[in-house]
Amino acid sequence: MYKVVGCSNCESVKIAVEDDEKTVCNRCQNQIDVADARAIFRSENLEEAKEARSMALARQQGFDGIADEIVEGGIVSENVGDRFGEDELMEDRGIDTDAVEEAGEVNRETTDGDSKPQTRIVKDAVEFLDEPTDEDVAEFAEERGVDRDKAFELVDKLCMEGEAMRTREGVVQLL
Repeated sequence: MYKVVGCSNCESVKIAVEDDEKTVCNRCQNQIDVADARAIFRSENLEEAKEARSMALARQQGFDGIADEIVEGGIVSENVGDRFGEDELMEDRGIDTDAVEEAGEVNRETTDGDSKPQTRIVKDAVEFLDEPTDEDVAEFAEERGVDRDKAFELVDKLCMEGEAMRTREGVVQLL
């Protein structure tokens, strides 16, 4: 039996033989305990396991649409398309996947770090405010749950990455 597992250290995805006690991550060389590793997919067919691993990698890298098209287009075997993913495994264990997804969406709205919602709030400030300065953007973002210092940091990051600029007058503009 083959098991598609994720590395807890670097989040890489690999195929393991379920009877093996341990396997080594190809990316970071971390020892993975096969029995305890989270199974993304299980199959007795190696080709199905390879297809599932490919789909997991596509989703992990943000290509959910491509992974869905692969399933819909019949590029992967029907068995993989029908059985792939964590939802089925979690639901089998009594976990409400819809509730988990909702909780994740709410949590991402206010999370620390370089989350897209925080960056989106800063970009919205620049787009919607009339000639906004860093202070204006920070105030706008703070009213929407983004830490003031984080808002300044995100404006700097947008400017450094070429997505925004500051005029001589200190007005922030998206490019």
